Amino acid sequence: MNVQAPTGQRPLADPTRAKGETSLQDALAHSGLCLFSLDLNGAVTALSPATCQLVDGAGDALIGRRPDHPALQLSDAELATLRSGEAVHQLIDLAQSGASLQRHLEPTRDGATVVGIVGTLFDVTAHVRSRRERAERSTFLRATLDAMPDLVFLLDDDGRFIEFHSARADLLAVPTEHFIGRTVGETLPPAVAATCMQAIADASAGLNTRHHIELPIDGVALRFELCVSRMADEIAGDRPVFVVVSREITDRWNAELRLRESESLLRLVIDAIPDPVVVKDEHARFVLCNQAVARLYDTEAAAMVGKDDADFGVPPEMAAFFRQSVLRIMASGETETVLEDSRDANSGEIRHYRSIKRPFKDGRGKDRVLVIAHDITDIRRVGERIAESERRLQAVLEATREGVWDWHVPSGRVVHNDQWYHLLGFGTGEIPETVEAFSNQIHPDDKPRVFERLERALRGEADAYYSEHRLLRKSGEPIWVQDRGRIVERDDGGVPIRVLGSVSDITERKTAEAELKVYRDHLEDLVTQRTRELDQARQAAESASVAKSAFLANMSHEIRTPLSAITGMAYLVRRLGVSDRQADQLDKLERAGEHLLEIINAILDLSKIEAGKFELESRPIEIDELVGVVRSMIHERATALRLRLVVETDAFPDTYLGDGTRIRQALLNYAANAVKFTERGTITLRALLESHEAHSAVLRFEVEDTGIGIDEAAMSRLFCAFEQADTSTTRAYGGTGLGLAITRKIAHLMGGEAGACSTPGKGSRFWFTVRLAKLPRPAVARPAEAGGDPESRLKAQHSGKRVLLVDDEAMNREVNQVMMEDAGLVVETAENGVEAVALASRQAFDLILMDMQMPEMDGLEATRRIRALPGGTDVPIVATTANAFAEDRQRCVEAGMNDFLSKPAAPPVLYAMLLKWLTAPVASGQATE
Repeated sequence: MNVQAPTGQRPLADPTRAKGETSLQDALAHSGLCLFSLDLNGAVTALSPATCQLVDGAGDALIGRRPDHPALQLSDAELATLRSGEAVHQLIDLAQSGASLQRHLEPTRDGATVVGIVGTLFDVTAHVRSRRERAERSTFLRATLDAMPDLVFLLDDDGRFIEFHSARADLLAVPTEHFIGRTVGETLPPAVAATCMQAIADASAGLNTRHHIELPIDGVALRFELCVSRMADEIAGDRPVFVVVSREITDRWNAELRLRESESLLRLVIDAIPDPVVVKDEHARFVLCNQAVARLYDTEAAAMVGKDDADFGVPPEMAAFFRQSVLRIMASGETETVLEDSRDANSGEIRHYRSIKRPFKDGRGKDRVLVIAHDITDIRRVGERIAESERRLQAVLEATREGVWDWHVPSGRVVHNDQWYHLLGFGTGEIPETVEAFSNQIHPDDKPRVFERLERALRGEADAYYSEHRLLRKSGEPIWVQDRGRIVERDDGGVPIRVLGSVSDITERKTAEAELKVYRDHLEDLVTQRTRELDQARQAAESASVAKSAFLANMSHEIRTPLSAITGMAYLVRRLGVSDRQADQLDKLERAGEHLLEIINAILDLSKIEAGKFELESRPIEIDELVGVVRSMIHERATALRLRLVVETDAFPDTYLGDGTRIRQALLNYAANAVKFTERGTITLRALLESHEAHSAVLRFEVEDTGIGIDEAAMSRLFCAFEQADTSTTRAYGGTGLGLAITRKIAHLMGGEAGACSTPGKGSRFWFTVRLAKLPRPAVARPAEAGGDPESRLKAQHSGKRVLLVDDEAMNREVNQVMMEDAGLVVETAENGVEAVALASRQAFDLILMDMQMPEMDGLEATRRIRALPGGTDVPIVATTANAFAEDRQRCVEAGMNDFLSKPAAPPVLYAMLLKWLTAPVASGQATE
């Protein structure tokens, strides 16, 4: 479009000016810009075609006029500014089109004079609109951030803060400006900074993770949740930028913590419930179950979630029943209590349950069923047993013809069973159920006594009611009954409410008792007479027993005393030196003494057993050692007869408690007999472990020989006192026949038995068993004995010590004095207790050997008086006596003696006793054989 001077416009007066305007018009006409010129009054002087198009007007129409279009219209203030030579720049908004124009106005000069105005218009609608949209978005974002309770900040990949926004100043320990340009390591605690950097690393790797941090703000530990995302590269630029939203979740965290604690506690409580607890979903699958259910199904509670009963071996029909039950209850919405069975996966046992099933909806509105099952198997079984017991009781009552009554005390009503009516000849229910009707059936003579007994029971003066009295049958005939009752119910104050009882017919018994009374009255005189006769016989027997014991004690004393002198003298003679012939004669003398002593001991042992005074000791026993001692005792005699000795023993894992001396005695009896009756061949000693239990064992001892054997007909007499297989053997081999009898009695006392088997001409095997308590190894350690025999040790350790020997037998004093002096001891002697007390009061002794039976003053009284002397409690006193009963030993201990030495005592035994008490401190000890 060419720009021409508008029609009717005044021609330019100045050629120069006209020439300039023509040039301007040409420029405007050929330019695509929105250009225009105005005079100083704001009238249009020229317009470019683009400007005309913008303002929708013809150029000719606007030339020389002040336009009213907003793009070209100037205010007086703007004109004044331009006239002053200043430019004016404005943004013009066209309301009608919604466009935005950027207008630039510059004054034109002719030299220094402003002669006009040149303007340009630029369409900046898109730019303005974009800027305004950004401003609006910025305003919205700022408002959004201000409304958010979170901390929002931008970090680069080094963790440096680029921007920081917080709508809550209470979540910051320092102002937001403190963070900008600094890294998380410089501004946050190390652990928190490390978490932030890890969150950045996760976001860089494309991981959508959440991290938690804890920051102390004003002394309070606050927890935050970090959500990190990477900003798009086209927005962030060349370097990665991360948007971090930090949300304060302290309350939520604490709530979740409390929830977890509550859930943990709830889980603990549910698991502690002994009854199965189950929650099932709409498909009858397990959602929750406790340990009781898991044990029932032999699995873990966590392993059951999401599965149903059939997955754990429940039979299909039972699993289907459980499923249908759950679905039915969900559909009905009603709580149900059902009885059902379940199989224990461990034992396979069918258990019975009373289950409460309650439907509910969970937090998401899904159907669930809570099942609490109480195991009633035991209750059911008890009920069945009670029912069975009641059936049996009823059968018993019917079989025993017992009548039963049930009295309700407050109402006075008495209920009876059928048998009670039949007992009295009435039909069932024929007698009214009242106390009055009940009492009318009691015999008038017995009624006061019956009700007095009932009242005593009701008052609590008797544990139960019991009475034997007469009841009247329907025919008027009296019968005797045994009536029993017990209070079975009381009120809160203890007042009886209900009494239950039974009645049985005892007429026959009462009739028999009456008949017996007649006989009893007659027999009483006979019984009294017979009692007197038995009492006289008992007294005679006791007197005979006392006389027997006294006789045996006296006989023991009278025989042992000379035996002590014989053995002692033989010992002394041998020590002085003898010829071979004299030695042989002394051997025979000693063997005769030993044989006589064995007879005395056997008779005493048998007497003790029969009198119940045979006492067993309980000490640790080493079986191998015990058998070895017996072997050594018969070895010399067996060797002399050219017999072969064999010992066979089991392995004994324990040490045993028992009387080793008596076991050795019993085994020695067998072994001595084997040597006595065997002329050639072998003698075998055996110790066998027959059986054992936790705390005891049965041991078997055997002696087998190749001797003369025993006829079967004589075997039954072997273990009887004073019996032998053949009386002729007494002359050929010697013996009293007491050894086997004592062995059997010892075995019986030790819980065992004794016996034998034999073949004439081939040999015999004798055995006995004992039950011994077990003492687990290691047994009590036995102190190692010092080297040397007791006599040598006496000389080495106690030579010169003073011993008082008290004995009324001169020969015994002489023998014992010589033996002790040979051991290096200084010996004083006394003939009786009076002399002993006098000597003990004048001088101190290291040991006193005190005889029990002496004239003037016996050893017991002498001991008591010595103990009363100054220093008398310090000297050891050992009793020496030919009495061998247990009561004699007890009397010695009670008198204050320390030990007991039986006569005759072989020299080694005497030396051992002396060594014991000259070495050990004074203490009450066991008597030593």
